[in-house]
Amino acid sequence: MSAPQPSVLNDYVQQLIRVKARYLARQPGFSRSDEEDLRQEITKRLLERAHRFDARRASLNTFVDRVVASLVVSILREHRRQKRAAGNTTVSIDTHAMRAADGRTPLRDHLEAADVQRRLVGSPADYDPEREAAVRIALCALPPELRSICERLMDVPAATAARQLGLTRHQVLKAISAIRSHFRAAGLE
Repeated sequence: MSAPQPSVLNDYVQQLIRVKARYLARQPGFSRSDEEDLRQEITKRLLERAHRFDARRASLNTFVDRVVASLVVSILREHRRQKRAAGNTTVSIDTHAMRAADGRTPLRDHLEAADVQRRLVGSPADYDPEREAAVRIALCALPPELRSICERLMDVPAATAARQLGLTRHQVLKAISAIRSHFRAAGLE
């Protein structure tokens, strides 16, 4: 039989939720009148995750602090996404489309080159082949260890890259500074 879990909503946690709800209510897109709703939303989501608490891994306050910080980021992200793309629905390019001439084929087979470019870069106007070539040249001119870090950073955050490369975050941040200097010297900002 496991030990009973302590109450998740102690004084510290309630104060933390009040502070975070006040912080969220002051962010763009929210108003002061949203503060109580945000407090209730954070509390609800925290209670949904409370079963994950393990006293052997961290104190209750540490667990709650991490969960609430994550919830604040999630709420901000959801709010921005709703604001930015309200009513938009996404369709996978792997969805099959019907065309009279060619039957059922994935949508990706019907994309024009400009559509692919817009999906990858943003818009055809954003694509600059000269800049892309200059970046490739500057990347190739980096010392091998910096090139390896730079290539890794194109796919993952600095902390993940550090872990994958067996480096400290400080070493990766120093490398980023050196890479930026190198790119600046090559005329890239």
